[in-house]
Amino acid sequence: MKRPATAKEPSTRAVNAQLTNLRRLLKNYYHQDAWVEFSNDEEIWSDFLKHEPSGTAVTLLTDVGQLLGRGSVGVRDFIRSNADALGFRQSSRYVTWANRLKAWLDRELSSNKSLERTRE
Repeated sequence: MKRPATAKEPSTRAVNAQLTNLRRLLKNYYHQDAWVEFSNDEEIWSDFLKHEPSGTAVTLLTDVGQLLGRGSVGVRDFIRSNADALGFRQSSRYVTWANRLKAWLDRELSSNKSLERTRE
């Protein structure tokens, strides 16, 4: 029997709801034709931010940090359930992908002040 979430342990649905921008990136860009439209992750990430409101990079960075806090199984499960085009054989590759996204966002936010509007 599944035990209900406590105040210290929010339900998976509640936690996933907090990752709105990351889910939107995965569902809208990592579909079955992603690698026909884009040649690498960085192109996908750039295109995503180009079409999103200012401040999205900051909230996406927060989403990725929260996701990484779930551990490798949590990262793998979230990405698998939201992205058709990211299917790694090793679970550790999902964490590597999330860390690459986090590092890329950090670099973009450091070099592009218009992305950083809501960070302050």
